[in-house]
Amino acid sequence: MDTVSLTIDWKEANSQLSEPQQEALTQTMYRELRGLEAVETVERVADDDMPDGAMGAQWLWSILTAEIPGEALGQACTEVFRDEFDEVIDKLVSAAQQMKEAG
Repeated sequence: MDTVSLTIDWKEANSQLSEPQQEALTQTMYRELRGLEAVETVERVADDDMPDGAMGAQWLWSILTAEIPGEALGQACTEVFRDEFDEVIDKLVSAAQQMKEAG
């Protein structure tokens, strides 16, 4: 089965949360996804607009990317997205349908 590439953006998904809360969710999800053996990669998204010489975080707040083999997607959703499982599944189904229509 193919690998699924996900972009997880808390700003889009949970705009009612403050930026520090969104970033806390991002950090938690980052650690949890990295802890799953089946997940191929999980990364923060680099911020290309950092000024020269800037110090501190050089990634976009509240955004992750992950590469998950299709057969491990259910496990990742169950273990990492447990509180939002139904919402995540609906979004994944919608994205798969859009990809199918575009392909």
